[in-house]
Amino acid sequence: MNGVNGYDNFDGPTSAYVKRNRKTSFAYKFKKMLYERKKAEVEKSISFDDNHAIEEVCQYVQEQWGFKEADRNSAEYKFMYKQIKHDINSEINLFLYVREDNDAHMDIEIETTTGYITGGVTGKKSSIKEFNRILRDVFIYYGVMQDDIIEKTKRYKNLVSILMQEA
Repeated sequence: MNGVNGYDNFDGPTSAYVKRNRKTSFAYKFKKMLYERKKAEVEKSISFDDNHAIEEVCQYVQEQWGFKEADRNSAEYKFMYKQIKHDINSEINLFLYVREDNDAHMDIEIETTTGYITGGVTGKKSSIKEFNRILRDVFIYYGVMQDDIIEKTKRYKNLVSILMQEA
């Protein structure tokens, strides 16, 4: 294997690529400059004035967007619990919210001890766009605290990442 090392991981093989010393192209540098500029604008626009507790976010998902809490005995909940428990690797308090539309299945997972929020959707392209809009709104509603901005915590980085995506 030229420049590639393989590792066996619990979920399958993983590859690590060795970077070669090549000059970066002008197009790459230009795209990176645009990315950094957009990121700086997004970071400048974030304030800590309008943030909410994770419990309020759980309520918001249900009231604002019509999601229903999934049964904790369902196969979907157990699967998500196992996945998130593995990712976080500590005790968790998971809430799974689902919404079924004519052509889509949407779910939002909220872990209240760490503030971990994620989600998924299956369906048409229009449903995926709607879900991305919903998830963006949920992250904006959750917001950040002043400490998150100063320390650039995961909560802050997630909000920046979501805001950088096209609405």
